[in-house]
Amino acid sequence: MQEEKTVHALIINSTGFFLTLLGFLIFGTLVTIICTFRFSFHYHYIVPFGGLILFWILLPLIFLKRVKKSFSRKVAVRFYEDHISVDIFNGLNGDLEKTDDTYFNTLKAIRIFNSAKDDSSRLSLYFKTSEEKRYAFWEQNAEDGEAGITDLVADRIIAYNANQDEAGRIQYMPGLFASKKGTLYIILLSLLLLVIFALQVISKATAIPFTFFAGIILYLQIIMQRKRDKKDMEKFNGA
Repeated sequence: MQEEKTVHALIINSTGFFLTLLGFLIFGTLVTIICTFRFSFHYHYIVPFGGLILFWILLPLIFLKRVKKSFSRKVAVRFYEDHISVDIFNGLNGDLEKTDDTYFNTLKAIRIFNSAKDDSSRLSLYFKTSEEKRYAFWEQNAEDGEAGITDLVADRIIAYNANQDEAGRIQYMPGLFASKKGTLYIILLSLLLLVIFALQVISKATAIPFTFFAGIILYLQIIMQRKRDKKDMEKFNGA
């Protein structure tokens, strides 16, 4: 089968990266708490706010990409009419380590996630044998306006499903925020923010807490991601 397209990217060991990031944030929080109690007499407002800015915003912004790369390896994703092939290269010497071939007729379902903020994406493959494969891609070499890896996978599977009966079609599993459970989470978060705002009004507070603004930013990011998740779902379902 002739190769149709190749996209180069990085894949990340999500578990290792997440545990490292979580450990750093926990360490930063503990340092902030200790410093807050140690210097609370003179700086009980400055220390916790400064610790939050330093450990949760500034240092991650400066070092996040560098740490992320240490958990990443180069890949080449090759697209064919009836399957995709993922070449995974050794992170130290760059030699080809292994090739994962996935034929569409072996798949039961897929789930894709495209970040609303950058070019990172995740692809989950669910096989008829109950096996699962997961890839987390970033730094894809697709140029502006070109489809990324997960979009190309979706296009190939949509074309594959067009020639299958109901039993043979690959199912699409929606992202969290496009699912019913995700919708419930958004509703609960909306209610929580409204309650916090109402309490501020009732108590006639002169200043709105920083956590409220952080909640608003998180809420807006979730809404943006939900919009992207629904777009992906509608594309796959032919809406």
